[in-house]
Amino acid sequence: SLLVIDSEFDVFSVVPDRPVQLLRVSGTDQWKLPVAMDNFNNNLYILDPASNRIHKYQPTANGYEVDPIDYFDPSQDVDVSTAIDMAIDGDIFVLLSDSTIERYRAGKKLRFQIRGLDRPISKATRLYTDVDAESIYIVDDGNDRIVEIDKRDGNEGQFVRQFLYRGADNFFADIRALWISELDGRLLVLGAESLRQFVLPKRAE
Repeated sequence: SLLVIDSEFDVFSVVPDRPVQLLRVSGTDQWKLPVAMDNFNNNLYILDPASNRIHKYQPTANGYEVDPIDYFDPSQDVDVSTAIDMAIDGDIFVLLSDSTIERYRAGKKLRFQIRGLDRPISKATRLYTDVDAESIYIVDDGNDRIVEIDKRDGNEGQFVRQFLYRGADNFFADIRALWISELDGRLLVLGAESLRQFVLPKRAE
């Protein structure tokens, strides 16, 4: 199902052709200012930079009825106070306001450094990846583009390619969200006023 969170921190499950279901979520009083949420293996993750935490919930019968735990390993010196987005494929990629990306596995930080860019990322605002993707995709709002970065072992952080929009309305100037299927070759981009689908070409090896 699609999970949606509203401004009151209520979480809803949205399934086509079914009534919207309000999920029971405990411990929302621990949230200060969440900026992103994601679901992986039915676990719910809430990125809350004001708390310097990612709240991790495990599913229960009617939602997430047990208080969350801190995703980060307590031995780690973590600072996600400037985080603005995250993406999960088993590992968690956290986007910071200075356009850097941190990668965590089982709550511990891994080395991840972007390299090989034709020009620096100016203002990253969104991330996307999933368990089936070989890359992570970054919305570079400062350069009106989407940047593809390899995340495979041995190539992690390597620039792959970029996507630019050549239409008259400069659609990539205000990207609100991304969804990508490398298997199907689809790139969906949510702009300020429309959702558009593009063909994602197979990458050259």
